[in-house]
Amino acid sequence: MAMTRAVMGLTRVAVLVGAGVAGSVILRNGRLAEILGELQVAAAAATVVLDGWFGSDDPSLAGLQEILDKGHKGKGS
Repeated sequence: MAMTRAVMGLTRVAVLVGAGVAGSVILRNGRLAEILGELQVAAAAATVVLDGWFGSDDPSLAGLQEILDKGHKGKGS
């Protein structure tokens, strides 16, 4: 039991340290806005998919392509 708690504690520390290092690298490279934009597009796409699965008025994923296209336009390509 004590060994399990120790491993769980070390896992938490490792995750927090990893997140801190990743966050500092992102901020240092100035890519925070780009990553937040990608997360926003992914969240919007997931919302469209879930709405389709759970009985939305339009279950065909027609809006998904529009959302994904908006995300690609924001990358400057």
